[in-house]
Amino acid sequence: ALGARPVSFYHASTDLAALPDALPGLAARYPALDVPVAVIVGTGDTILDPRRHGEALEGVAPDVRITRVEGGHMIPLAQPRVVADWLTAFADSL
Repeated sequence: ALGARPVSFYHASTDLAALPDALPGLAARYPALDVPVAVIVGTGDTILDPRRHGEALEGVAPDVRITRVEGGHMIPLAQPRVVADWLTAFADSL
């Protein structure tokens, strides 16, 4: 329901419209990242393919940590405890 608010819809649409032009340049810079990167992906995500939009980062940047969990697209909303524990563990590892 929050995503259907006019301001949320506008900002999400603006991001999507900019993506084709912006993303290639951003992705080209991934190998230069010099910070740890943590990504959590839902293995059952039907909106963003977990392999293409998460797991593909493994090996692209120096320190990428992929965590796979059961679930779909909006893991922070559907599994807040799992995400909180994941985030705490990542922060503790730094």
